[in-house]
Amino acid sequence: MPVYATQDYGDGAIQRHATIRRFATRAQAEEYLLQPYIGGGWDMSTAKIGPGRFSDYWYREIYAAPRIGDPSLAPLSFRQVYVKHPGTHPGGKEWWVTPSADVLIVTDIREEGAES
Repeated sequence: MPVYATQDYGDGAIQRHATIRRFATRAQAEEYLLQPYIGGGWDMSTAKIGPGRFSDYWYREIYAAPRIGDPSLAPLSFRQVYVKHPGTHPGGKEWWVTPSADVLIVTDIREEGAES
């Protein structure tokens, strides 16, 4: 089963239009997520990785509803997203797309020397 992760987040919320990457294993996803912290004064042993959350949506589509095989959904499949059509949300005449699959982020990490 594939694992999804992104480095595009802040305060636990995944950014709109975040780049989501697909990995074969959780270990590969964790390695990817921890790369920005290596050598930056972070205590890697304190890193916690878990699913992030989306504030409203991952992205909005203005012109047409996403369909099976739509490249804009990559690396996710059509069955791994929720699509809200116009009129089901306060966003106007747009389709809102949000993954149903978990997308991993670093949920917590401490600076080196920080007390627990």
